[in-house]
Amino acid sequence: MASGLIPISTDVGDAKEIIGKTGIVIPVKDKKKMYKAIYEVLNYSDELLNIKKNESRLKIIELYSKEKMVLSYKHMYNNILPSDGN
Repeated sequence: MASGLIPISTDVGDAKEIIGKTGIVIPVKDKKKMYKAIYEVLNYSDELLNIKKNESRLKIIELYSKEKMVLSYKHMYNNILPSDGN
């Protein structure tokens, strides 16, 4: 997604939350739906392909950037470590 690809994933872990509407999430071990999803993406119009690529990349940048991760860990550590330095 960060490189502008359209994600196709099985429904494991947080895949559905991360991918959202930017790609396709299918049930685990469903080969037919996997083939169908790949075929669908391969047949997107150029316009839809570009829209989905941009949506995918922007979602990762906005929600899962390195800066967001660092701030999240900093916030977590600040909440669990004593503020008096001990």
